[in-house]
Amino acid sequence: IRDGGDPGNGDGDPGNGAGDPGNGDGDPGNGDGDPGNGDGDLSTSSGAGDGDGDPDTSSNSGDGDPSTSFGSGDGDGGDGDPTTSSGDGDGDEDPCTTFLGCPDLGTPPVTCDPWLQDCMPGEKCTPVNLTTTPGYEAYHCVEAGDQPPGEPCIEFSSPKGSDSCDETSVCINIDPATNLGTCHEYCTGSPGNGACTQSSQQCVENISALLHACLDTCSPLLNGSCGTAQGCYATYEGTDVDGFICYATADEGIQGDTCECSNCCADGYFCADAADYGDTWCNGIYCCTPHCDLNAADDPCVVPGQQCVPLFDPTHPEYADVGACLSTAP
Repeated sequence: IRDGGDPGNGDGDPGNGAGDPGNGDGDPGNGDGDPGNGDGDLSTSSGAGDGDGDPDTSSNSGDGDPSTSFGSGDGDGGDGDPTTSSGDGDGDEDPCTTFLGCPDLGTPPVTCDPWLQDCMPGEKCTPVNLTTTPGYEAYHCVEAGDQPPGEPCIEFSSPKGSDSCDETSVCINIDPATNLGTCHEYCTGSPGNGACTQSSQQCVENISALLHACLDTCSPLLNGSCGTAQGCYATYEGTDVDGFICYATADEGIQGDTCECSNCCADGYFCADAADYGDTWCNGIYCCTPHCDLNAADDPCVVPGQQCVPLFDPTHPEYADVGACLSTAP
């Protein structure tokens, strides 16, 4: 998942953060181009993007890989792996490990723990960028704002990543033109076991590689159910789609358009691997294809050789009817 202007779960495969088209943001993936702050990239694994036009999904750093790691970021060139599962985002077919992007940031210098939130009173531990390099670079204690979760916020430029949200939340789905977004709660728990206090939200880790936050869940069959300039995008557990979250749209790809992150397609579309899409009709590593309702009377898929393929087990409590127009099951 990529962020859209600045910050992409791009994981490698289109899907959370994470192995599938993800949420690559460039700067840590949910809308500026990387998956992290939700400003534009979405990797399908857990990752983020910064919104400057680069791909993010795994929760990777959101460089433009479709992954389920949503990321925030600055829109720097992604690595080309749309997924939120593990991957290096360098253009090969390996899935990413972040939801919104797949930049290889290595092990960041940790000055605080974002899960423990062990900063001084009045501060919060959040990923920031202290240079001009795309994506988040390290965790630092920054001054907390006063806006609670669900309220409008602004992302500051010094350091990039700091914002007006209180110590429990972070600014995500940022409009790159105004730096305005919405405060979302940090996940609670621990890496790999993140949780949210609201049942209508899902913990998305590795947004833009470093950020984790609780994002609103949605159904990809209900177009327009997310906010303005947002779409309903897949998140990933490894290479498997494990849910859908509202995230800033990084690009408006439609049927057959190539995609580098989960949120590089328009609302209602899924960033699919070329082999699943149908190699004859996909000219990239990943291509956008429409979601479809498995219970519909008529098959809506129009590309030769495609059919409405389920993305989940038929017993899934929320997404048993959600499919995508594919040639094979992802």
